[in-house]
Parts: sequence; C-alpha cells; structure tokens
Amino acid sequence: MALDTGEKTIINYATEGSFEDVERLLKNHVPVDVHDEHGMTPLQHAAFKGHANICSLLLAHSADVNDHEHDQGYTALMFGALSGNNEVVRILLEAGAKPHQTNRINRTAAQLAAFTGQKQCVDTINNYVTLEDLKYYTTPQETEGKLPESCMQGFQRLLITINFNPVHVCICCFEVIPYVEIIF
Repeated sequence: MALDTGEKTIINYATEGSFEDVERLLKNHVPVDVHDEHGMTPLQHAAFKGHANICSLLLAHSADVNDHEHDQGYTALMFGALSGNNEVVRILLEAGAKPHQTNRINRTAAQLAAFTGQKQCVDTINNYVTLEDLKYYTTPQETEGKLPESCMQGFQRLLITINFNPVHVCICCFEVIPYVEIIF
C-alpha cells in the first residue's frame, strides 16, 4: 500500500533527526508505525541514524519497539546496535525491546553489533537486566524478599553497568542507602 504524504514525511523527518517536525506530525495524528517500501518504521530509521531523542518521542507515542516487518526481519534494536549509539540501545531495551529476537538470517542485535565492531552496544545488550527480572528477588519466597523493593532500581543500574568500578558501586549504594558510612 502506498504511503500518504504525512506518512512519508514522518519517515523522512525521523531519518533526518528533526524532532520538532516529527512531534508536529504526531500531534496531527500521523500514524507512528507506518512502514516504508522496505518495511522500516520511523522508529527503525531513527534508531539506525542514532537519533535517541526521536526514538524516545516515537516510543512515548506507542511505537512498536519489536516490529520486525523489515524485508530482512530487523528490529529497531538491531538498527540501534548497528548504529553504535549506546543511548539508543538503552532506550530501546528500557522500552521492552527483545534482545533475543532474530532476523531472517538468525542473528540477534548483539550479534549484528559484534559483527560491525560495536562492542559497547554488545555489552549493553548482553548485560541488560529488566526491572521485571529483578522483581522476583523482592517478593517473598519463604518469609521475606531477598532484596528490599526500594533497592531494585539501584541494583539494576549496578547490574547493567559496563565499566564496573568501585566508585560507581559506591554511587549506586548511596542512591539506595543514603546513610551508609564507609570506612577507609
């Protein structure tokens, strides 16, 4: 099916990184998940070009983060990983992108990123832990949870850290437990 002018335009603006224009079109009810002739959505175009702000905007308007109608079955996460933009990858993962989804040649986003030398994106994808995964540790299994629920977000930040160092551990601890005394 042929795209109308608004649908073509939102794809072009998402590719160019024109935040205000994409926002204006979304306010005028241009569909967020239109597909171009290759099956790519505006979110996939923005992810491939590394436009984190456009990705966030499209996701806020309910763009499908796991759409894989692309000719080769690529997802926005795969395009984000190929772009090498770690912020885009993180935004997509936080929006629920499935890191284990494969394309037509059975490759995941992390594998595509590794193939193109995007090590930081590979690390982000492979180390990502959702809050839902951590929820298990906050709910009582025997008598009480293994991890206080108030610690969940700080613990997640600590787990998904790529450059793991003692200073970052302390920062995460202070966010979770603000009155910890550290004796050196």
